[in-house]
Amino acid sequence: MSELKKDYIFNFIILGIALFFLYATSGINVTNTSFNVGPKSWPIILVTLLIALSVYGLLKTFIKSRKEQKVETADKVSFKKPLLSFVLIGVYIFLLNIIGFILSTIIYILITAKLLGQKNWLYGILFAVITTIVFVLLFSILLNIPLPRGSGIFRDLSNIIY
Repeated sequence: MSELKKDYIFNFIILGIALFFLYATSGINVTNTSFNVGPKSWPIILVTLLIALSVYGLLKTFIKSRKEQKVETADKVSFKKPLLSFVLIGVYIFLLNIIGFILSTIIYILITAKLLGQKNWLYGILFAVITTIVFVLLFSILLNIPLPRGSGIFRDLSNIIY
């Protein structure tokens, strides 16, 4: 089975599951409306995001299938990138308590994007910074879940930011 067929099948399955959960979420009864984001809105937000991502995946696969020429090449199996990714996760976890969530996440995302083939440094930096800002807003500010702040001067900088 070709990669494009696998992508189509995967995205359609995810879309179907997301639509099922969106339908199931509509049956959640809300008893306490004192919060803006409650037990019904979080699943709806997440499932809507999942639907949007699966539709994006379908569109991307469709565009890729239109551009792709049938050229068969033998790919070598390489464990270099997965192994390096595993090491990067370990370094990221180690650095969380030293330099804090913000800086270590930006560095981790930037290096991982480069490892996965991101060629433009500006896009990589923008993606890393925007993703980190979203996580800080979501977890630290909106959900009040404390994120690692680091130690020393990094802790002081984290206290200024959030």
